[in-house]
Amino acid sequence: VSAAVLYSTYPQFGKLLGAFLFSLAIVLVVFLNGELFTGNNFVMAVGVYNKTVSVKDMVKVWVVSYVGNFVGAFLLSAMFVYSKAS
Repeated sequence: VSAAVLYSTYPQFGKLLGAFLFSLAIVLVVFLNGELFTGNNFVMAVGVYNKTVSVKDMVKVWVVSYVGNFVGAFLLSAMFVYSKAS
């Protein structure tokens, strides 16, 4: 979103900012021990395949991770809207 704001006036900076912010978001997820739904899909599916995780536990982790990611995305978008940055 922030890249789109700059893209209309300075396209080269908009692309650079988008790449920088995506990288920063991934670093923050790793350093803050956050969990992304996509990563949990892989880890839990392999656990079920290796029979180290039950299907019930896999579904539980998937639901909690999905809901948590959805709530986080909703809060971030609400902060963006109420900051009147758009």
